[in-house]
Amino acid sequence: MSTQNKFQIFRSSAGSGKTFTLVKEYFKIILENPDRFKHTLAITFTNKSMAEMKSRILETAQDIALNQNNDIYNKVIEEKHELKARQKEAKKVLKNILHNYPQFSISTIDSFFSKVIRSLAYESGVPMQFQIELNNKQIIDKICAELYFDIGTDEPLKKWLLDFTNHKIKEEKGWNLDKNLKDAAKELFNDAFRTVQPLRNENETETVKKLNKIIAVYESAANKIGKSFESVYTKNNLDISDFYRTNTGPAKILLNWAAKNYTEPNSYVQKFYNGNTEWGRAKQANKDLVDSMAMEFNGMLDEAMQHHIRNSTDYNTAKEIRTNLYSTAVLNKLDEKYNGYKENNQVLTINDYMHSLSNLVGDDDTPFVYEKVGTRFHHLLIDEFQDTSATQWKNLKPLVENSLAEGKSSLVVGDAKQSIYRWRGSRMELLAGEIHDELAHWEKIIEDEPLDTNYRSTKEIVEFNNAFFHAAKEIVLEEKQTSFLPDDLETIKHVYDEETLKQIPHEKDGGYVELNILPKEYPANFNAEIQQEYSVFYNQAMQYTLQTINSLYAKGYKDEDICILVRKKDEIKMLTQFLLQNDISEIVSADSLFIDDASSVALLLNTLRHINNYDDQVAIANIIYHHNTLQNENYDWNALLKFKIVDSIPSDLEEEFLKVKSLPLLNACESICRLFELDTTNDQYILKFLDIVLAYSKRPESNLSDFLEWYESSDTQSLDNSENQNAIQIMTIHKSKGLQFPVLIVPFANWQYSGGAKVSTEWLKTEEKNFEDINFQSIRMVSNLEKTHFINDYKHEQSLNLIDNLNLLYVAFTRAENKLFIAGNDDSTRNLSNTSQLIKAVLDSEKIEIKKADNAEVYSIGTINNKIEKTKDDKPNINSFSNPEQITLENYQFLDWENTYSLSLKSLQEKEDFGKEEIRLGNTIHNKLSRVEYNDELHELIEQLKQKEEMQLPHFSELVDGLVEMEKNPETTRWFSKDFTIKNEKNIIDKDGKLYRPDRVIYNEEKCLVIDYKTGAQSNEHKKQVNEYCSFLRKMGHKKVAGFILYLSPFFIDKL
Repeated sequence: MSTQNKFQIFRSSAGSGKTFTLVKEYFKIILENPDRFKHTLAITFTNKSMAEMKSRILETAQDIALNQNNDIYNKVIEEKHELKARQKEAKKVLKNILHNYPQFSISTIDSFFSKVIRSLAYESGVPMQFQIELNNKQIIDKICAELYFDIGTDEPLKKWLLDFTNHKIKEEKGWNLDKNLKDAAKELFNDAFRTVQPLRNENETETVKKLNKIIAVYESAANKIGKSFESVYTKNNLDISDFYRTNTGPAKILLNWAAKNYTEPNSYVQKFYNGNTEWGRAKQANKDLVDSMAMEFNGMLDEAMQHHIRNSTDYNTAKEIRTNLYSTAVLNKLDEKYNGYKENNQVLTINDYMHSLSNLVGDDDTPFVYEKVGTRFHHLLIDEFQDTSATQWKNLKPLVENSLAEGKSSLVVGDAKQSIYRWRGSRMELLAGEIHDELAHWEKIIEDEPLDTNYRSTKEIVEFNNAFFHAAKEIVLEEKQTSFLPDDLETIKHVYDEETLKQIPHEKDGGYVELNILPKEYPANFNAEIQQEYSVFYNQAMQYTLQTINSLYAKGYKDEDICILVRKKDEIKMLTQFLLQNDISEIVSADSLFIDDASSVALLLNTLRHINNYDDQVAIANIIYHHNTLQNENYDWNALLKFKIVDSIPSDLEEEFLKVKSLPLLNACESICRLFELDTTNDQYILKFLDIVLAYSKRPESNLSDFLEWYESSDTQSLDNSENQNAIQIMTIHKSKGLQFPVLIVPFANWQYSGGAKVSTEWLKTEEKNFEDINFQSIRMVSNLEKTHFINDYKHEQSLNLIDNLNLLYVAFTRAENKLFIAGNDDSTRNLSNTSQLIKAVLDSEKIEIKKADNAEVYSIGTINNKIEKTKDDKPNINSFSNPEQITLENYQFLDWENTYSLSLKSLQEKEDFGKEEIRLGNTIHNKLSRVEYNDELHELIEQLKQKEEMQLPHFSELVDGLVEMEKNPETTRWFSKDFTIKNEKNIIDKDGKLYRPDRVIYNEEKCLVIDYKTGAQSNEHKKQVNEYCSFLRKMGHKKVAGFILYLSPFFIDKL
């Protein structure tokens, strides 16, 4: 039996069972041969997706092996009936995976490529022991600081930085060089920057000369034409008021050119150029004189327009490149510092090793690069393909092609409509159609399969989204028919292809959709308090959100059912504050999860700062303030800073701080937690901080000073958002990707598609004459580009920008399970520059069946019913991998390093009379027994030990004699029979985080026995230990628990 040679493209719209499909296809591969899991690579984009896929695979394998009903397996045998006979292979699959877990290749794309590049460090020229640096902010701080040191000695750099600052001031971005420079440095980590890096022009001085020459030639000719007109104008004592269109007509343009103000000819000038003979302004005394000179003026205008038509595109292109050239020059300087930083610190970012691998792979079709990883992958399953970048695909393509060349199968799963990470480098065009061109050689075996059933949302929501986005696509194509490029219009058609757009609802009726188009001005019945710092729309939208939440409460919905999605982070803060002020208190947002805002973390962090610098008065003030906050005592933080408070910390505590300073970083943090009794509760903020410390401690140099510097420059850390808490969630649309909620509110559906504070930057190059020697430059995508050789690049960016925002709407609307509420503003402009305009256009188009309220712009589908609780699935959950039993740790056990060390010394002291050799031999026997499960294995072990040279040693031979007695003893023989389930050396953790590890636990339906092996003398401590094991096993639910201590030298069974 062999897997069919094919490449599958699963187009998975929202809620269509993407993970289900991936796991199903995985089992189609491995059920044919359980060893195939070693040669099957599944790639996801997030740790959460990776964990979900792993657990689904293990759970499915377990269900099949136990003959439990499993939907994935049912679908497998429905599509590939011959695999029904392979059910017994599932047990082998599960066993093979668990016994060879490192070869279970379900990985994030970053983790996989990191492993590859580490194995190819020599070939790729990266440091052998490089660290992966995720903190781009720290790198930016360091390289910008180094750049400032060069200003005094590097004149070109000084000039570029001055130009850079002046341009930012003109853009109204402020004069803050440090902030603007650090914002610009973020480009170093973008995929596009690294892609064009070898092609960028680094001789900026020569480029400026070329651009200035193009600009000078145009302006010189224009000025000459303008001067000719000015001469006639002055000679005849004319005034600008004598001319038609005084301030916007051709006379004004020509006079501007004479004054070296090179204004673009407008539509009125074009009108004259096309033959208008009346230059004079009506009712002016000189009208007849001006009109009599029309032929002469027309000649000048004709010369001006011919010059503009022939040369203005070059002129405008040169000006745009020159305007943006400072960015390229500054980035090149920053890149030099960046490369030095990486070399000196032996670090790489994710983007770096992606491109190192890409350069190594090159255009080679053979995956030799990947053979060094140690595994040849025959099957690839790539998740979220719409989020794959061009570089990532270049690195994966050799593996895919090799798989197909060997007659195997591979697949990708994704949805171009959910591509919302283009700013990270994702390329949705791959899934929208380019992948067919990329794999043109394999076109005959490519299979496109849309996943058209929605398992997430109710019928009303599915049908609304079907109709809304079909209408939106048609409106966009109609409105942008002339302004977008033909290829870009085709991309929109592919992304919102009818076959993948229209979904079949799987859930029953009962859903509700509401769109509220809020008026431009406050309605007469708007009684809520108006917050002056917010716009009319924001005030109305927040009030609408509050009313919606209260109405949901009345219908039986809880806080945990509700999620609010917004476009921008500052909207989260604004809306959170508003809801809190209006008695909606149970809210979880990114701001509420920042660990630095927790007093416990602030206390720990400021103690570290104080230990690092005893003169840090602010750190001391924070220690006192946050310690008293935790003790429920209110202190005025500002008042603390008015006093010299070095002596405010007790001297005995300062002595403890001195001890802590000498400890390794993690031990220091845990010691501080014990000092302030932060270890008495299960503080998630503290645990998250300690996780960060632990990760940092793995670096070669992880001292306190470096850690504090690194932490200060890192992005603000937050807790993972738990799905099991009774609170309203507020998050950005980007954060909601992959999630779903019973009730969804989108209160601010009015974001701009382009422009605003943020303008994207692209690396562009033109091959037009005069510019072919100028390589890629960083160009801001502003409307001026419509007059340059970059016009098609600008149009392309505009189309992608619109698709991005249409995709954001799609992702937002499709997160809802039962109820969807949307608020936009009343904007009937048909230029589709924001989401409200698009929503209004769809509603006005009558292409969607939706009910409108009589007295307001409120549209709805369905009815708001009371909440109906879902019935629980009665399927037994036997050791489920995806839904394990949850055990809450009441507190975290901090390692008391001092006591641990003391106990170790005490233990050694107590055993001074027991030689090191005896301890070693006893440990050998103990380790051997940990691998023995049954009597035949025990007998085999005894025979092996009898052949050992150590049999000449008295203590060793006594231990072996004890094993022989154990084999003969009827009671111990039963312990090694197959009547019991056996657990050797298995860890058990209690709710306090304490670990237990009995040597052997055996159990069946009747009883549970705990056996502990001892190779030394009898001790009461041994009884205490085994009794503790027994007590804990009883708490776990075992009823008849008995404990035994088995002494081997001499042989003796101590039954407790």
